Amino acid sequence: MNEALRCPQCKTDLSDTANGWVLGCIERWLAGQLISPDQADRLRGDLRSSASSQATIATRRPGLALTPSMALLLIGGLLVISAVVMVATELWDDLIPAGRFAVVAVPAALMYLSAAFLRLRRMTSDWVPAAFALVGAGMAPFAVWLALGMTKDFVPEKDMAMWVAIASGVGLAVQLATLAWLRAPALTVPPSATLIWLAGSLAEWLWPHNPSGEPVSVALVLSGVLLMVAGQAFGRYGHARHAIAPNAVGVAIAMCGLTVLAAEQKGLYDALALAAPIALIVAACKPQYRPYLWAGAAFLVVNTFRFGLSRFATTLGLPIAVMMCGLVSMIIGYVVHRVRKEYAA
Repeated sequence: MNEALRCPQCKTDLSDTANGWVLGCIERWLAGQLISPDQADRLRGDLRSSASSQATIATRRPGLALTPSMALLLIGGLLVISAVVMVATELWDDLIPAGRFAVVAVPAALMYLSAAFLRLRRMTSDWVPAAFALVGAGMAPFAVWLALGMTKDFVPEKDMAMWVAIASGVGLAVQLATLAWLRAPALTVPPSATLIWLAGSLAEWLWPHNPSGEPVSVALVLSGVLLMVAGQAFGRYGHARHAIAPNAVGVAIAMCGLTVLAAEQKGLYDALALAAPIALIVAACKPQYRPYLWAGAAFLVVNTFRFGLSRFATTLGLPIAVMMCGLVSMIIGYVVHRVRKEYAA
């Protein structure tokens, strides 16, 4: 597999799909005990080496290089969007709802039309139409929000969370459709961010009279876990680059939500806020969970110091509390080191 696999009709790169199919076969052979775990690891290693060599070859192809015309095209697009933003900032308060919608929807539509034109004509590398679609997808939820503002029943001051949830849901559908259309790794970023807005606004809408904010924090944790599941699914089927944004955004949001819950609610959430990062660090011993290592380590330090200082700073004194937190971190680090060493063996 020294060359990328391409569709004979549309010339689409099918390497990721082929690699995902081979990985699925390896998992089925392993489940059926047709091969040993060591053989499965060697096959996966060979597949990763092949994919790495394909990526090296792809970077050397002239068609994938950034040409001066492409650079000018991207810079011009950014300048146009910047001009639209500046004009909208100056005239926003004086515009009617339809005018506000047009200021955002027209550039978004132009981005999508440009992406479709370049994609259909095969005029540039695949990342160029994906870049145009990325801008359009990022503007989609805001365009839906402004479209709702043109309706007579739109009262943002009264039902803000409901309208944000509707705009986020429709925008998320548009972004997922864009990802399914162009299948570029960068297009996983907008739906990852929009899913978080959707989860938070849904919790605020369905539980509006909860002063503690617990439903919103729980919704953020669940949305983060869902993104992590999506990232693992991408990685399992051979789309490693598509898994980066869901994994990174998901683990950060899930840990942030859990930390907020522990700080506000105490009790069981304190234990979860300490156990979850440790579980992430231990899970990172396996390659597929490696993206969670640094997030787990960072939030373990944060929650260890938060818990230690809040519980023992007044009774034992600040220096002793800090020393205890440091010793606990060192002990956990040693245990994780042993676990990783055992796994490697």
